[in-house]
Amino acid sequence: MKIPFCSTIPALSVHMAQIVRRLPRRTIGASRVSSLEITTMGKRGRRREREAAGGKRVKAPQLVFADLPDSSRPRLRLALKQASSAKVRELCQRYWALNEDGRWAHHIGELGDATRVETAVAKVSHVLLLAHVCSVCGEPTQVTTRREARLLAGPQLDRNPAGFRCPPCRKVQAEELKRQNEALRIEQEEAQQQAEHEQRLLAQQIADFRREEDEREPDPDPQVKDIGAAAVVVLTAMLQHAYANPMGPIPSFEQLSPGTWTGFPEEDLTAVTELYARGLLAVHPSAPAGGARRDRDGGVYYAVWLASWRLVGGTTHAQDFVDKAREYLQLAPGEVAATARRALGALVRRMEVADMVAYFNEQLVAEYRYPEVPPARIHDLATFVERGFEQGFTAGQMVCLAWRAADSASSWKERKGLGPGEASSAAVTILEGKIFDAIERRQPVPEYDNRPWHLPLPALAPGRDLHAIVARVRDRRRIAQCGQCDELGFIDAEEGDGRMVLNRCLHPTGDSPAAESSPDLAAESDFK
Repeated sequence: MKIPFCSTIPALSVHMAQIVRRLPRRTIGASRVSSLEITTMGKRGRRREREAAGGKRVKAPQLVFADLPDSSRPRLRLALKQASSAKVRELCQRYWALNEDGRWAHHIGELGDATRVETAVAKVSHVLLLAHVCSVCGEPTQVTTRREARLLAGPQLDRNPAGFRCPPCRKVQAEELKRQNEALRIEQEEAQQQAEHEQRLLAQQIADFRREEDEREPDPDPQVKDIGAAAVVVLTAMLQHAYANPMGPIPSFEQLSPGTWTGFPEEDLTAVTELYARGLLAVHPSAPAGGARRDRDGGVYYAVWLASWRLVGGTTHAQDFVDKAREYLQLAPGEVAATARRALGALVRRMEVADMVAYFNEQLVAEYRYPEVPPARIHDLATFVERGFEQGFTAGQMVCLAWRAADSASSWKERKGLGPGEASSAAVTILEGKIFDAIERRQPVPEYDNRPWHLPLPALAPGRDLHAIVARVRDRRRIAQCGQCDELGFIDAEEGDGRMVLNRCLHPTGDSPAAESSPDLAAESDFK
């Protein structure tokens, strides 16, 4: 007899379960018993597993909230544990009770011993200060005692200090600050390491630069055709300094007493830069390391105004270059050479004027205790001095006229009872009158020496001598006195191939004409 499958399953299941319960434990595998026990485990089994894993479950206490005082403007929010006893809850409510004005409704002495009361209240309650909120998260501050509440929120529990942070926000802020400090420390360490690396690199570059400067060799065939007049004058002054101080460096601009070679710092800078570019100057080994600079491309250069110098190839090479430049200025024909000669004459004249203006001011200060010439009259003073040189007065004669003008101004000041500033200004006007008077009357003017307190420009004497040597070749008086050249200053010379050519005469036999004692038609040189 066949039994339908659907009707046999429940009966079979019950029957098999009874058999399993009756069978001894040893007849069933351990793995199968475990699976049967797990599948039939109820609440007790789950509790055992929970206790084995971590103990009994801890339920969070339930809190009951109440705003105090019970009005439209509460100041506190009381959080009270619901599981606490009725007596404790009443104690907490009386402890935190407030009047409408924010005062405590009950003195703590009315509630019992203060310490015990506060301890009992703190265990089951806390309050939130509704006015005292965190400036970051906006959450009210939580306290457990009246003392903390008054300390933070004030006597009436309504104080809200700006910038207050709750403990969690302070913790976050501290962590952020710690992170920022750590990042800053790492950044500073990296910057320091980078700076140390840059310093080592710069020191190596400076050492390489100095080695290259020490190894600079002179140009065996230097060109002088396009050299500037200021460069020739400054090199001549440096050469004279090297002869006078063979063991020392050529001073930097900061070490020069006037602070300049020619009296014009921009032209000095251009001249020194040109001499360095032509390989005539190199930075002296004694130059301070602080003068080294780094350019935008990472290379190293030396600050020109801080550098002390040496002549590349020594005084011999520098003298050969100066002689070659002087010969070019003396003999070279053409417009380029003529322009160079005019530039040399103009530079020497400007140096003479600048030196005499400085002397005039120093004389007023050192000898008469007057102030320098007012700025409004400096241009007039330079114009009068330049006019005196153009009329043929020598530097010594201009010193004499300057002394006479200052002395007359001093006498005029005493007679008129004027101030020192007015006397300084009057000395300029008097100098103009004495120059014109000497020219008109053709009176002899003696030559005076400079006083010890005046330091002439270092390049003035070398420039004046160079200009005199170059100018004499075309000086009409020289040509007229020379017995070797024609009326134009040329002499006939025979070349190696027998051709006859005309060369400029240097008038070697004539001595320099004596310095004129009066400016009687001193002939100007023809620079063309």
